[in-house]
Amino acid sequence: PKVFSGHNRIKISWLRGNDISVTKVRIFWNNYADSVEVLIPAQGDTISTIIENLPEKRYSFFLKTYDLTGHSSVPVEVLTVAYGEKYQSSLQNRIINTSIMDALGIVTTQWGDADISNGAYTTEVIYTNTSGTPTKQRIAVNQSITLISDYKDGTTYQYSTIYLPDTTCIDTFYTAFTDQHVSKKLVNSNWTATA
Repeated sequence: PKVFSGHNRIKISWLRGNDISVTKVRIFWNNYADSVEVLIPAQGDTISTIIENLPEKRYSFFLKTYDLTGHSSVPVEVLTVAYGEKYQSSLQNRIINTSIMDALGIVTTQWGDADISNGAYTTEVIYTNTSGTPTKQRIAVNQSITLISDYKDGTTYQYSTIYLPDTTCIDTFYTAFTDQHVSKKLVNSNWTATA
């Protein structure tokens, strides 16, 4: 079986196998105190189930298959984690060093480092374009500078960093959206001193 972490839930999937006498699988956790039963459908190569409403912690799951007479297989153990509010509260939005509009109306944003050790993999930016339409843009964690050429002057934009705690996770986590103001770069080449 393969096991996938999630947000207060997990997913387990496995190949059906060749034994046609197997009719169900029971998945146990919390030292066999909790369990769920999954019926084996008549067709299909892969079987999967999602276990919801799990408190945030690491889990050890045991899978046992059963035939019509109730005989069970040797249990198979899989390990994973359910993430929750503790993980969510540790997430921080990526820092913006500068966000400046030049004389041509192009907004250049310089980003600080993303918290990749905690699972950050992209930042979502929502801004209003010159037509007045909300527009989304995603910024990769390895991208330090972004340009927006159709930004509506006089508006703010919002951004949120998106996290994937591990490569098997079926859910993504978002930080709260933060408002960002855009500074204007003044061109002083034609300025003159009057005093």
